[in-house]
Amino acid sequence: MMLARWGAHPRIGKMDSLSIYKSIRKSLQGYGLGNFYPIRIFNTYLMKRLKQDRCEVHGHTMFLDKNDAQSLSVEENYEPVETNYAIQNIKKGDIVLDLGAFIGYYTLVFARIVGPEGKVYAFEPNPENFAILKRNVEYNGYKNVVLINKAVSNKNGKLQFFLSKLNEGAGSLKVMYDKELGSENETKTIEIESVKLDDYFKTGKINFIKMDIEGAEYLALLGMQNMIRRSPNIKMMVEYQPLTLSASGVQPHKLISLIDELGFKIHNSQDKDIGSYNIDKGWTNLFCERNG
Repeated sequence: MMLARWGAHPRIGKMDSLSIYKSIRKSLQGYGLGNFYPIRIFNTYLMKRLKQDRCEVHGHTMFLDKNDAQSLSVEENYEPVETNYAIQNIKKGDIVLDLGAFIGYYTLVFARIVGPEGKVYAFEPNPENFAILKRNVEYNGYKNVVLINKAVSNKNGKLQFFLSKLNEGAGSLKVMYDKELGSENETKTIEIESVKLDDYFKTGKINFIKMDIEGAEYLALLGMQNMIRRSPNIKMMVEYQPLTLSASGVQPHKLISLIDELGFKIHNSQDKDIGSYNIDKGWTNLFCERNG
């Protein structure tokens, strides 16, 4: 179906076109077509034409970023394996950190689970993303979320932050290189505040950390070692992306080594144990739990 040259058909309407697109996408799942670069580009273009300004996700109304980087308009979910892991491992009354909160998908999931007795600290450095994050938290009525418009690193102070022209969720402390596009992804920089979590959380225990900060994971961990050591039952979900780590000047295996040194057993979202995963293979999320 042409959907008005692959946009919303004037007689069908945008919502109906999106429903048709969802049905087609679902019927083609499992064939591996998304691995073909032209299809990915076409899908991105089509999503821009059909995306909504808001959608319903896990019982929340979410206002979306302009490119819907997490494809919530279509999927109405994000990282289902990782989301289920968080749901299974966070409890009512827990203290949870969302590092790289973006527009609040995980923040809202966490806030519902921990309830009024718990608290979620959501860190997001990009001012535009932070504004949407704040709107989503307030619109859904959560009073148990602390919003911090800062990056997380191994020091306090001002840093240059690179904004992605392709993906609002891919801003970083270093310029990343997109091999497929053959050009630098980031073209604009802004000055932001960074925070060292050992200074921000000088006392108290943390129960769960979700960290997706585009290559700054190693530096962030260096800055929260004391906090982690006084939190014996803490669990973490950490993005592992060799490309972004390398672009940040960190050898990817050093992140694995540091997590191990901090006393965690590491699994990931594809394999049972990190020992069976080729750490040079590519992107994954690490599930980190205390040994013993």
